[in-house]
Amino acid sequence: MLEGISKLSGFARIIDQAKAVTIFIYAHHKTLSMMRAYAKRDIVRPGATRFATCFLTLHSLYEKKAQLKNMFGSDEWHDCKHSKSSALL
Repeated sequence: MLEGISKLSGFARIIDQAKAVTIFIYAHHKTLSMMRAYAKRDIVRPGATRFATCFLTLHSLYEKKAQLKNMFGSDEWHDCKHSKSSALL
């Protein structure tokens, strides 16, 4: 059932964006360190299936929304070389 939901156009776009943010954060030591400092926990949580993992990751991002906004709005982020990356656009 989750696989079917994840293929709906509205959900697929959001899941792709969540994947892009998560991959970007985990791809760079600096961004991962900042995320852990602001959010106090990791984003990705393993699920029973890869489709469940998508929704668990979305939930985790939602729970950390305020902390991630603070991170991406911080002076530390704007001073980071990765803040100029177009990977998140």
